[in-house]
Amino acid sequence: MAANLRIVELVFEAFAGLAFVAYGLNSLATGAPIDDPWFAATTFLFGLVFWAAIAADIGFFRPFMRRSTKPPPKVRRRNREDAITAAIKSCPRRHGAMMILVIVIAFLGRVKPF
Repeated sequence: MAANLRIVELVFEAFAGLAFVAYGLNSLATGAPIDDPWFAATTFLFGLVFWAAIAADIGFFRPFMRRSTKPPPKVRRRNREDAITAAIKSCPRRHGAMMILVIVIAFLGRVKPF
């Protein structure tokens, strides 16, 4: 049940991200339905936040979701620990990308440069 809900969540995030990216790019290109370029840019970037969240979720939870092919217990534990360590080391980059996007969105909303 939880695995099915996780898939539903990822599909929802993917489509929501796609919708915001398409809406923002369309508004930037045509000037409609959002006529303010700064707001269209924030809409586009908000869609990228969804995709960055998907990348962070998949990158972090992948080692926990893998099923091994039953090697000896010591080897299996060591491989799993290495995979978890690599996933944890990649978290700052993935979450840093999300935070940078949020900071840029906040900057565009506050300054409204264009």
